[in-house]
Amino acid sequence: PPPPKPAPAYKVTTTENVKIPMRDGIKLDALLYTPERKKPAGCILVFDGYGWSFDPRDRRFAEQQGYAVLNVSMRGIFESEGQAGLYDDFSTDGYDLVEWMAKQPWCADGNVGIFGSSLPGIAPWQIANALPPHLKAIAPDVACADCYNYLWYPGGTLPGPGREDRGDHEYLAAIKHRDRDAWWDKQIVDDKELAAIAKSGMGIMISGGFQDYITPGNMAAFTTVHNAGGKARMMVETGAHFGARTSVIGPWHHETHMDLFFAHYLRGEKNAWSDGKTYKGDALIWVMGPNKFRWEKAWPIADA
Repeated sequence: PPPPKPAPAYKVTTTENVKIPMRDGIKLDALLYTPERKKPAGCILVFDGYGWSFDPRDRRFAEQQGYAVLNVSMRGIFESEGQAGLYDDFSTDGYDLVEWMAKQPWCADGNVGIFGSSLPGIAPWQIANALPPHLKAIAPDVACADCYNYLWYPGGTLPGPGREDRGDHEYLAAIKHRDRDAWWDKQIVDDKELAAIAKSGMGIMISGGFQDYITPGNMAAFTTVHNAGGKARMMVETGAHFGARTSVIGPWHHETHMDLFFAHYLRGEKNAWSDGKTYKGDALIWVMGPNKFRWEKAWPIADA
């Protein structure tokens, strides 16, 4: 099908060093993009483990789609206060952020979505697990809900050089807990919690690549959420880490899929995401050999 018509460009105001108080008094530092528009359009959170100056691509949500976008540096990262850990405070800080955003004039309708890739893509699962009332949609890309089994200790192996390079607040925390223990229970969004996310009714768009090292964790989470009746859709292309964000997946570019997804769940827009015609299933996968995308009703596929 032809792509949706491009949205008009919005004039955007950038505000640096927005200070947001958490429940324990710690203040997180954020970058805010606010588009000039007459009608509210919801807002999007990016919970950034690298600091808000790391990746400016989320600005397009404000410029092209008219959402207010808040890119927040995680606790202990960049100019945010507090002590950085692994995923320790993602859930509670994320809950506080979503509910704070919903009350701001630039998010006047109170509908909040979350997007992120890799570490910022793990955050949507963690935040969704807290079930903030105003969280309507999440789009975790190349991520995992159970990061013990799918990222840090896959198959029981020790973390390799790539994990060792994650620095003090990630690697040293994870290596202290070699086995799945009570500490990991707090870091993982398990199947029971994923089922609760499914029952909340929030929209979920999962993406990744078949050659990506974290995507299997996203795929497992999709299966659990989908089987529990969640409003989830998954799109997996052929590439490696961060490949999905820069790829055409099936009929459209990843960005177009995201725009349709958020427009439906944050604005209530009836579009291709929800019309039952364009998306011919809930799983869109790349098939090697024929080298083409194929729709499936679910994952794993029946003849796997």
